[in-house]
Amino acid sequence: MGYGMEYVCPNCGYDVSYFLGFGRLFPDFKKTCEILSELDNLINREELDKILSSESFIHENDEDKYENPEYLFEHVLSGELYECSDCEKYYPLNFFRIRSKDGEIFIPRYSCEECGRELHLKKDDVFKCPKCGVIMDFIGEILWD
Repeated sequence: MGYGMEYVCPNCGYDVSYFLGFGRLFPDFKKTCEILSELDNLINREELDKILSSESFIHENDEDKYENPEYLFEHVLSGELYECSDCEKYYPLNFFRIRSKDGEIFIPRYSCEECGRELHLKKDDVFKCPKCGVIMDFIGEILWD
C-alpha cells in the first residue's frame, strides 16, 4: 500500500503532499521496464539501458526460473522522496534495486533539475518551505492503494 505525507508552512501557508510507495495497481514487470526506460534526470542512464537490453534481466518473482540471470530485479519500483542538499528541493522519484550475477548493485542516481547536483534519498521528515524557508508542519498521513 502506498502512503502520502501532507505538510503546510506555518509562515506563508504553502502546502504540499508527497505520495510514496506503491499501491495495488503496481505495474507488471513489462510495464515496469517501460517506466524505467522513461525515467528523467538519471545520472547513470547508460548503465540502466545496458541492463534493460539484457536478455536475462528478470524480476525475482518472475515465473521463468533462469538458473543464473545476468541481472535480477531485487527491489520493486516504488516512489521515494529524494532531496538536493544544495537547493533544498524535494523530488518524489522512482527507487529500485537491480543486482548483477557478479553481485554488483545498481540503484538509480538522479540529478537536481535546478542545479544539476546528485540527489539523495531523504532520511528525515523535516521539510523547509520552498517559498519562505521556514520549517513546515506535518499535517497528516494519507494511505492510498
